[in-house]
Amino acid sequence: MRFASIACVLASCAVHSTEGLDIPCATDDECPTGDWCSVLYQTGTCTSAGSPPHIVMDGIAVGSSPFATTIKVPSHVQTTVRFGLRNDGGHQASIDLKTSSPTCLGIIELFGHIDPLDPGKTFSDDLLIDPAPGCASPAKLAFTATGNGRRFDFSFDVTIGP
Repeated sequence: MRFASIACVLASCAVHSTEGLDIPCATDDECPTGDWCSVLYQTGTCTSAGSPPHIVMDGIAVGSSPFATTIKVPSHVQTTVRFGLRNDGGHQASIDLKTSSPTCLGIIELFGHIDPLDPGKTFSDDLLIDPAPGCASPAKLAFTATGNGRRFDFSFDVTIGP
């Protein structure tokens, strides 16, 4: 019976504030309900402090095409690709943005800082893709946006054609 009481106390603690408990995490799913994973200081820790930011990536596009999750670019031709994101959270967000992709896509990794992005506002910019001949298609273009310590990962397909 004593063990059951201790288990109840521990379970009860897991659904309340995690402030001061330093529960390690990599994603929000690893935190108790209502908490979010803050990676503000490089190592993730569950927190219930404040309202978490919510960053949404609208997609990528070539030219004046609408944003999508897949684009097509020619092989070994430098192509300008637009990307867009927005702050769907309730507070301003300072955002660090980074890309990663296979080397054969010919993208110089993008590291940027957007400060601040107001709630409901969007941000759009360009990057250059210059796929090498023989690059596997589709290739993944990944973005990581970290807003006020909360990490958001997005992935898009780049189809390479003649």
